[in-house]
Amino acid sequence: MAADSRPLEDPGRIARILPFGCLMLAGFAAVPLPPGLVATPGLLEAGALMCLLVATTILAPWQRLARWIQAVPPLACLGVIVLLRQAEGGGSSGTDVLVLVPILWFALYGSRTEMAITVAAVSLTFVGPILIIGAPEYDATEWERAALWTAAAVIMGTAVQGLVRTVLAQADDLESLALTDSLTGLPNYRAWQDGLEREMSRAVRHDEPLCLAMIDLDGLKMINDTGGHQAGSRAISEAGAAWASRLRTTDWIARFGGDEFGVLLPNTPLEVGVTVCERLREATGAWAPCSVGIAAWDGAESGEDLFRRADRALYAAKDAGRNRTVRAPAASPDVVRA
Repeated sequence: MAADSRPLEDPGRIARILPFGCLMLAGFAAVPLPPGLVATPGLLEAGALMCLLVATTILAPWQRLARWIQAVPPLACLGVIVLLRQAEGGGSSGTDVLVLVPILWFALYGSRTEMAITVAAVSLTFVGPILIIGAPEYDATEWERAALWTAAAVIMGTAVQGLVRTVLAQADDLESLALTDSLTGLPNYRAWQDGLEREMSRAVRHDEPLCLAMIDLDGLKMINDTGGHQAGSRAISEAGAAWASRLRTTDWIARFGGDEFGVLLPNTPLEVGVTVCERLREATGAWAPCSVGIAAWDGAESGEDLFRRADRALYAAKDAGRNRTVRAPAASPDVVRA
């Protein structure tokens, strides 16, 4: 997952932390109670720290906290493991495997830096008691155990994190393909619909004008008849690139299919929008003449009604002789409002 992910925030926070929390709680079952079922101090401290971690993870206002603070609960799990190992008498412990819990967490949701810090913390989980407490609870064999678990943490963390990043990259590629026209590389109709809703919402928030234009090549049938469909596809692709080069970075152009394109012009009055459309027609000139219909959003009609007005203006441009821009009349007051 991306390094800027915030896994402890809703939605889905409980679903993400539940498997890891259950693994940590299962570690308490690996610590045998002494005769009389009286918990040792280490076990009591581990239980108190675990309860604190669970409560903090569930109740903390993570949305208002810095992202790096979300790394504290999984790292603090290593403190629980240290206490559980001490409660079991130190040395080899059935809870040793739990050091992989924070490793898996950061492999799924953390950055490479967080993973490196966690690997160092895993090593310290084993080395710290050797240096602080020492024999007989933690003898010389603990150095071997520290090396083995550190190596396991590196291997598992690196492998899982690499796999997660590959899967996410592939998911991003698939999402991009789903929103991109394969011929022109421009957004497709699905992406256009999302963009239209977004730009309409932005226009309302900032009280800005918005124009929608429809573009259609005038001579595509002749190009296909004389040069074949490959020539037609090339004309569509080159026209789309030429039009895109004349637009601002804030503008939107998408291909709907065939030789039909849509253009969104945020923060653009109708008069300026007409000028932009004329500039688009000049971009393809005589080699690919086009007709354009443009409509200005009235701030109340639905995106479908705005689209329909621009489309009617496009057909009016074709009926009037093609190779021109036609403005759509203002929205009728009886149009059903969104």
